[in-house]
Amino acid sequence: VQPRFGNARVEWNLFRHVLDFLRFSSCKEKQKGLTFNYAPNDSPHSFVYDCVWRNVCKLPSDADARIRVQQGHTVKSAVTHTYLLDGRDDTIVPTEGSMFKNRLELAGLGGNVRFLKALTDIEHHREFQSAALSFGLSAGMLLPLSQQPSLTIDRFSFSSG
Repeated sequence: VQPRFGNARVEWNLFRHVLDFLRFSSCKEKQKGLTFNYAPNDSPHSFVYDCVWRNVCKLPSDADARIRVQQGHTVKSAVTHTYLLDGRDDTIVPTEGSMFKNRLELAGLGGNVRFLKALTDIEHHREFQSAALSFGLSAGMLLPLSQQPSLTIDRFSFSSG
């Protein structure tokens, strides 16, 4: 649902996903949840609230012991702020311009997952003769906010909703 309130876009989403991490983390994750997104028009800021029930499952018999201890259910309640400056000529196949995106997520407003995660993406594109040269850089960090170590699935930068 995407109603407009004044000069902002507001979205509510109910979702159900199955994420396949078998190739590089020996697990699948089932997610069910809701997302609330608030994005003022003509502003580089957006805000998201997620409440997600997650189940790490379908572990193969040769899965690493560090993944096996993470098998089961968790509930994540988090708020995310995204700052986006986008000067690219096209968001899908850019040939000119730059993009800067910074995302800060705080989980622990409920549920049993607590962390602070920051992700930054930078892109620059330049048209050169009949081709486009592109440069991209991504960096991130995750800081657990409890005595428990962070879960492997919290380290991935995939969005839930």
